Amino acid sequence: MLYGHNNSFTPRRQMVEGETISADGKFWQFILRPGLRFPDGESVFARDVVSILRRSAILDAFGKTLMDATDER
Repeated sequence: MLYGHNNSFTPRRQMVEGETISADGKFWQFILRPGLRFPDGESVFARDVVSILRRSAILDAFGKTLMDATDER
């Protein structure tokens, strides 16, 4: 997950090291933490994260809600 949350539902970075958000809040750029790996040891790349987000938009109610709020998919 890019972000998780603590017990009081405050967002916490997980896969994300940092982010840049445009002044209007419509453009987000994520910087992934270095050294991220899948359970099989393969490196995680930005293209993998995009693929996972797109798939979650189909399989998951939160993912669909997230994509419904975006201009691009």
